Amino acid sequence: DPGTSVAGAYGGYLAAMNAVRSRDLAAAEQYLRSSLRADPDYLSAHVLLGMIRWEQRDTAGAEAAFHDALQRDPHFGDAHLGLARLRFWGRWDWSGAEESFLRAIDEAPGRAEVHHAYAWFLLASRRFEEAKASMDRALELDPLAAVLHSDLGWFHYRVRDYPGALTLCHAALEIDPQLRGALDCRHRALARLGQFDLALVHGLELTEIPTELEQDLLSHPADEGYRQFLLYLDSTGAFGGNRFVRAMNLTAAGRDEEALTQLEEAVEERDSLLVLIDVTPEFDPLVSTSRFQEVRRQVKGYERLSP
Repeated sequence: DPGTSVAGAYGGYLAAMNAVRSRDLAAAEQYLRSSLRADPDYLSAHVLLGMIRWEQRDTAGAEAAFHDALQRDPHFGDAHLGLARLRFWGRWDWSGAEESFLRAIDEAPGRAEVHHAYAWFLLASRRFEEAKASMDRALELDPLAAVLHSDLGWFHYRVRDYPGALTLCHAALEIDPQLRGALDCRHRALARLGQFDLALVHGLELTEIPTELEQDLLSHPADEGYRQFLLYLDSTGAFGGNRFVRAMNLTAAGRDEEALTQLEEAVEERDSLLVLIDVTPEFDPLVSTSRFQEVRRQVKGYERLSP
């Protein structure tokens, strides 16, 4: 009965979505396989399977799932977007990523998510005016999305416009006071402006910290207290122990050699955040070093970045 098959496919897809929210990716994949057995042409199930495989670091399997969807419908925008993200964040395939992003925009020009995703690619490519235009378009389509305001704040941060970053992060926090990305951007922008006392106070909102340690950090001169806070984040594995973020914190705390080691290890792990290596202010002191330039070459694959 086709109706039964469609219902079974949709039920499996919903179960997979719930499993993803619970971070049970193995169960999510099983639900999707069940969904696709009921309806092999269920395009969204193929795309979600691709996203799960990518999360499991199976980039070949992820790409195959996106192509499975596109073989069934070459105009399915979600599959082009999934492939674009994989090529950009996962494979560091810059030309292939842009081709897929543009195709996704052609197929779904009215979706904020597509313009948002492409904006990150443009930012990482140092095409700042195009990146801002793409983010502005996303906000036109979804003006109440806190994450868009937050990410535009990060864009301003990454082009060294710290007052603009603060304004946009505050706008995001008015919509969602607990938005972690906006909270992180805010304390970093304050530190860049030399407002270490506020940077430390707002940074402490990001993590649970023993009361006696918090009091100790606040008892130091503001700049030293903030540096010690960043080292505390590094020691506790905040942000999942991500090596790129660890390098950011270590450099901001004056530990340049340790930061370079984290970046080199991030290359070995194919850390997706490395695509942002050109637009991370914390790394400005590292740009002139040969170790940094070698990391960058492996990610970007072309010209030397000047200090």
